[in-house]
Amino acid sequence: ELGAAEPAVTAPHAATLGSQASSRRPDDEVAPALARLQGFWVDDVQDTPVGKIEGGCIVWHRSFQTPPTKLRATAQADVVAMDLECRTHTAAVEQHGPRLRLRWSDGELWIRASAPTPPRPGRGDGAGPP
Repeated sequence: ELGAAEPAVTAPHAATLGSQASSRRPDDEVAPALARLQGFWVDDVQDTPVGKIEGGCIVWHRSFQTPPTKLRATAQADVVAMDLECRTHTAAVEQHGPRLRLRWSDGELWIRASAPTPPRPGRGDGAGPP
């Protein structure tokens, strides 16, 4: 039917974010452990977009209708964490061939579908070829 709205999808474990939603802006200083995770991520099992990691946040795909969630580095080099629904979820960062994976403590597996394109040296204006 025309004009029918799609049902809302919530982020995994994101029924109640409350104060857990991040006020961090994506351009804030980012820990190196998080900087390497920047890019778009998909759920490996469902092959659906999860969102993007930008700055120190997970910016959820619009289908989740959820504000960004702060992601943080942990004392373990290849483990990151986020607080969602008053619970801390951790993810092991795994290099799987050319792609990075996040294996979450709740069993979800995310695969990075694409990484941001780094700026070319000497070109900060983004205006066409050199």
